[in-house]
Amino acid sequence: MTTEVTGHRAAVRWLTPSVLGFGLASFLSDTGHESATSALPALLVTLGAAPAALGIIEGLSDGLSSFAKLAGGFWADRPRLRKPIAVTGYLATGASVGIFGLATSWLHVLLARGVGWFARGVRGPARDAMLADAVPAEAVGRAFGFHRAMDTAGAVAGPLLATLLLAAVPLRGLFYLSVIPGVLSALAFTVLVRAQGGKTAVEPQPFWRSLGALPPPFRQFLVAVFLFGVGDFARTLLILRATTLLAPSRGAAAAGVAVVLYAGHNLLYAAACYPVGLLADRMNPRRLLVLG
Repeated sequence: MTTEVTGHRAAVRWLTPSVLGFGLASFLSDTGHESATSALPALLVTLGAAPAALGIIEGLSDGLSSFAKLAGGFWADRPRLRKPIAVTGYLATGASVGIFGLATSWLHVLLARGVGWFARGVRGPARDAMLADAVPAEAVGRAFGFHRAMDTAGAVAGPLLATLLLAAVPLRGLFYLSVIPGVLSALAFTVLVRAQGGKTAVEPQPFWRSLGALPPPFRQFLVAVFLFGVGDFARTLLILRATTLLAPSRGAAAAGVAVVLYAGHNLLYAAACYPVGLLADRMNPRRLLVLG
């Protein structure tokens, strides 16, 4: 990676076409599946499913995604597999939301969501390893901050897109149309992201041995992440709760208002991503995590 030196300071060139490709792929992917996610509570209501069904769908899907990341991380240690895994994961996640439109039972939604979130979990480590390889070490925080900002911008665009689509097409039609951004995300990753030499590659080990070789500080980090995740409620449950609370005063418009509130939540998240990534390049990331 080249640098341009001005005086005693080096301006690191990190915002390359590949980094833009990572961001665009995540933006499109989130736009697609977040538009479907925003309308998911409304679909379950039409299917006559109890609110508990939404909790089961989200809990099992998130759990499956988490375990899939173990396999994804194992495969991501092989640089030649990273790009095919990432592209396939984006494509599978994008296509899975279209199955929502065919559902006649909440169990069908559970199956589709599980497939999509499994693919999402598998692709994550491969994509992140490629992103870490694509930029200099001193710009990793900015690159990941930019990527998260683009990813969360998709989580803003998705609910807003869902609001517009619900006013123009039937509910099930929204899920079919949500497939389009997901497919485009796989295309963007294929075309724009260039596979690197694999500076983060390690000598492959058997799966269970590789887990046992994780350093103690990283295991401690995982415990903290787990404890945070226990209290991190699924966003769809918040959308459903907001819809229920707004229904007496907003009537049929309650679902749309709840989705717009969700988009506002994601907008604040997106605005914070890059500044926090920039700070992570300039100070101890542990302090930022504690403050967060």
